[in-house]
Amino acid sequence: MRPAGVPARLLWVVDREAIKNGSVPRALRAGVRWLHLRDASITARIWQRHLQAWDPGRRVFGAVVNGGPRWAREAGWGAHLKAAQASLPRAQREAWTLLGRSVHDTGETRGALLDRPDYLVAGPVFATASKPGHPGIGLDGLARIAAAAEGCPVLAIGGIAARHVAKIEAAGAYGVAIRSGITAARDPASAALEYLTALPIDSG
Repeated sequence: MRPAGVPARLLWVVDREAIKNGSVPRALRAGVRWLHLRDASITARIWQRHLQAWDPGRRVFGAVVNGGPRWAREAGWGAHLKAAQASLPRAQREAWTLLGRSVHDTGETRGALLDRPDYLVAGPVFATASKPGHPGIGLDGLARIAAAAEGCPVLAIGGIAARHVAKIEAAGAYGVAIRSGITAARDPASAALEYLTALPIDSG
């Protein structure tokens, strides 16, 4: 059963590279239903233009915007906050339709829960080029975060291939957050479908 408010088990992190190589429309056609817009070099106006082009009727996917900018809140999109961002005032939290936070350990997890997030993104689980020098928290670290999350859905991120999904789920994660596994793939649609096929199917 899908937790209330969480659009899917697969969250795709979309940046300038994904836009430039044209992978977004292809991945959406393959079944991706949740985007995390994460690129500080892209302006609000450009993000909004792309969102309109990808889903004119806003029926295909849900989206969260990194950092929780005002324009995203006013447009009815969700927010994804970095681990280092301060907790939100209660009134501001209630203004967001969907809120997620990044965490790297159990201490950050306990702090993140003060915001009553809809989901958490935990990692990096494995070593990844986007976090040079970081060995990853491993499956054990992921399991500790999932146990500390008090039922809040946890998405694993960092160096995750489709073949890892079963172990990720066994560690207690609800799903996965993927960037290069889809964006950098030779065939983004096939890569997205591989993740979607590996993940459990929700009954609702």
